[in-house]
Parts: sequence; structure tokens; C-alpha cells
Amino acid sequence: GIIPQTRTGLESSLSAYQVGKIDFLSVLNNASTLLNYETERDRRLADYQKAIAQIEQITGSFLQPVPFELRKELQDE
Repeated sequence: GIIPQTRTGLESSLSAYQVGKIDFLSVLNNASTLLNYETERDRRLADYQKAIAQIEQITGSFLQPVPFELRKELQDE
């Protein structure tokens, strides 16, 4: 739930900036925070996939694919 909240915060700060309630630096900080969270999520997903590939290589068998619900949950974080 962190990424959707952060995205909402960025959208809110953009609206506030457009009417002059906050400065541009606040918008940039919110955008930077969102980018950092998304980058961290993507890094963790890549690490997870690498670990799966290593396990499959060691065992010589394919693991079950990640269920759609879990993939969706991981992407939403």
C-alpha cells in the first residue's frame, strides 16, 4: 500500500502546487520518494526472480509460477 499512497500524495501535491499552496521543491520531493519506492520494489522483484532461477538451476526442475494474486500484491507494494 505504500506506492499507491505515495502516488496519491504526489498527485495531491501537484494539485496544491497548481493553486500555489506549496512550492515546487515539495512536488519534487514527493516525485523522488515515489521513484525510490518503485525502484526498490523493482529491485526486490528482480532479486526474487534471480533466486527462483538459481533454485531451478540447482535442482534441475522448474518451480511453480507465482500465482497472479501474489504478483499483483507484490506490484502494488
